[in-house]
Amino acid sequence: MSTALDDLDILEETMFGVAPDTSEPPEAATSIAEANRWAGHLKKVLRRRAEFQEMAQAQRDALDQAIAERMAKFDRDIEWYEEALREFHRTILEAEPDRTTIALPNGELKKTHGGVEWDIVDEDALTEWAEEEFPSILAEEKDPPPAKVNKNFLKDQFKPFGLAGGSGPQRPRYEDGRVILDDGSVVPGLVVKPKPDKITVVTT
Repeated sequence: MSTALDDLDILEETMFGVAPDTSEPPEAATSIAEANRWAGHLKKVLRRRAEFQEMAQAQRDALDQAIAERMAKFDRDIEWYEEALREFHRTILEAEPDRTTIALPNGELKKTHGGVEWDIVDEDALTEWAEEEFPSILAEEKDPPPAKVNKNFLKDQFKPFGLAGGSGPQRPRYEDGRVILDDGSVVPGLVVKPKPDKITVVTT
């Protein structure tokens, strides 16, 4: 059964004749009638190209959608299995807190300590205090101004005051996360927070 496009192709071929071999160098039309036929063939090719582009774009869109849906399913499955395994490890840790690693025939579950986060909760207050009391935690360059706290300098300087001593994972020195210097003064605008432990899942 022919389509409207098939009928249009037949009509155009009747009107404009058989298309020339465009793999050969072009030759000038020899008459108005022939020039009109070339223009008709050009119009046909432009239409077909537009139709092909529309069809190709529709197929690309459909393929992109199919890929996105399939990848989303993979990601959802991965998250499901990993979270189920992490929850299993958490259950084991409740009974055996020292069992930080669980070896399985198909993989390994491993708990790592989350460490700490140096949280600047009030940068203005901390910066103003540092300019007067502790300039060594400020960035070396004030360009452009104003002064700015350098977090790496801050951590290096305040580790003895903000972290618990001893070996093992880093932990805040004080339960409320304050950083208290030797003279008893509290560093303003800064809190040391524990980060949650992580359980990683590795397949082998």
